[in-house]
Amino acid sequence: VSHDLTSGYLTLFLTVLVAALVALFVWPPREAQAGMNLRAQAHTGEMVSLSELPGDVRLIYFGFMNCPDVCLDAALSIGSTLKSLDAMGPEVRDRVTNVFVTLDPDDDVIQGAYNELEGYMDSRYGGNGVALRPRDEADVRRMASAYGIAFEYVESDFFPSGYRVDHASLIFLTDKSGRTLAFYPDRTPGAVIAHEIGAYLERI
Repeated sequence: VSHDLTSGYLTLFLTVLVAALVALFVWPPREAQAGMNLRAQAHTGEMVSLSELPGDVRLIYFGFMNCPDVCLDAALSIGSTLKSLDAMGPEVRDRVTNVFVTLDPDDDVIQGAYNELEGYMDSRYGGNGVALRPRDEADVRRMASAYGIAFEYVESDFFPSGYRVDHASLIFLTDKSGRTLAFYPDRTPGAVIAHEIGAYLERI
């Protein structure tokens, strides 16, 4: 019995040790952590990182200007969310920053990316918003990996650039440190996202 007990404790110890080593050296991925601190050009001309953005919470979406489908669905969902936040008043609205990150820095000019962001925000929205254009493809991949966003460039004669960007389409809700609080499919009703944002802000 004593031998079995000792063996059980040893197994438990080794399990905890392995979990601790995984947490220390594997999770979160080093590349993802680097992505959080990469500096990208904002629509204002400044160089900022995701970790420096204002707001207690942020809505983040990765897309590209010539996206013909999923980005439009996300725009409707995000726009609806922002309208709901506006209705909640400045005590909620002003604590949220809406972020658009282009996955196509070679073809998307930063002002065009901001035009995409304005499409989400609508001229009636009084909150914060920023469009980010990473420096190059390598930086885009590091930044996207911070949120598990996979994408690839695919040749296509349909697009003026000669390619399209196939990408995962998710809307992320994060805290100010960049920690993901929730993520939503691109057709999630805005009222649902806004309600969860309001509930989170009440708790902090």
